Amino acid sequence: LCRITQVVCDSIVLSSTQIIANVAICKELQVEAEVKLEVLAKFCKPRQPITPPENPIICPPVGQFPAQCPDLFPPVNCQCQLLGSLEAFGVAATLPTGAATVNATFNFNICPNCTPEFSSFTATFTPVIPAGPAVNFIATDFNVPTCSPVAIGTVATGTGTVNGTAVTWTLTVVGLNPAAVSFTALNAATGVVVVAGVFVADENSFLEVESCL
Repeated sequence: LCRITQVVCDSIVLSSTQIIANVAICKELQVEAEVKLEVLAKFCKPRQPITPPENPIICPPVGQFPAQCPDLFPPVNCQCQLLGSLEAFGVAATLPTGAATVNATFNFNICPNCTPEFSSFTATFTPVIPAGPAVNFIATDFNVPTCSPVAIGTVATGTGTVNGTAVTWTLTVVGLNPAAVSFTALNAATGVVVVAGVFVADENSFLEVESCL
């Protein structure tokens, strides 16, 4: 888009047959392009109505204002985010088939940037004694983590599936060096333990509890 905002002209007479004219044209150029924006926010609602004073109405002093609305966007909805990639070998655990010694793999990124809807958490439990098929866990929903000031004791909860069965799950940080978590998945309908155990990871794993305030 181009717009001429001003035209300035001046001249100098050189002779009866010659004149020099200077013309300055001021132009405003604006470039437009369509873009897609992603805005992350949570649902908000209007403030409560401000109750008017009872009669007689007394005008407030000059410079006074009624109670103002809160921020348009709510404050941060969690205190920390829980990240980790753990591998534990030869750990005693409870599986749908009963007690077993398993090799376990955890990958979780819970409450990244304080948006639980974009969190992820999966785990695989492979029985080695007695040998059997792998048990796969996938989290489908997340609650805001309960954070501990010292990281150990931080708890994440939610819902998910174990080999297609709906469960409620709890992941608790029980150690940082070495990394260790306690994991329990309960049948969502009966409350019976489907998977449970304390998993101490090997040296190649990591676990972090980061502040997102």
